[in-house]
Amino acid sequence: MPCQDALLAAPHLARSLACRIIGSMPHNEKLSNRRPFKRVEEARVIRMLRENGAKTVADIGCGIGNTVQRLVEHGFDAIGLTVNPDEIATSGVGDRLILADIQQPLPDTLRQRVPLDAAVSLDCLEHLDNPLAGLRNINAMLRPGGVFIAYIPPEKWIECDYHVIVFTPRQMKWLFNLSGFEVQATQGRYRGKGVTYYAVKAGQGPLRPGTMK
Repeated sequence: MPCQDALLAAPHLARSLACRIIGSMPHNEKLSNRRPFKRVEEARVIRMLRENGAKTVADIGCGIGNTVQRLVEHGFDAIGLTVNPDEIATSGVGDRLILADIQQPLPDTLRQRVPLDAAVSLDCLEHLDNPLAGLRNINAMLRPGGVFIAYIPPEKWIECDYHVIVFTPRQMKWLFNLSGFEVQATQGRYRGKGVTYYAVKAGQGPLRPGTMK
């Protein structure tokens, strides 16, 4: 069949489709062992968290928890969310990691910890089949005025077999709006090294209806 031929010609599409069928987020087979705060300015993130009085922080899509560990070293009560149980088993801070899909209803182990002061999501949102559901769940985790910092990779990462969509800044800001976040600043370039979004919870969303231009 033509569709079968297409999948054979593009195996990454078959793998992404399989991930959706079983209800998990597409992700690489390898454990995510990226360095803490990879591709974002750590000092700026920490400064925003402290300026907003954050004490409790969640890392969404935390991998084996390297950024969680660094947040703890900075003095925060940090937890991490991952869909991969092997990452929890491998982590040096496994007791701080929670098995959860941010696109689904929050598990009781996480509900017991909310509301949180802040959340970060570095190289995660582009993996989600339903990013709006994920962002609204992140919103629900945070106290009013809570901080949310997200990094989205650059345009060159669109054709990646474990990414669903790499959002443009305009798309990302609209998703933030629909999920009740107000973007206060951005850093980086979509056609450079990616963009970091610094936002605060400003409601349940949408913040404003907006107009088509």
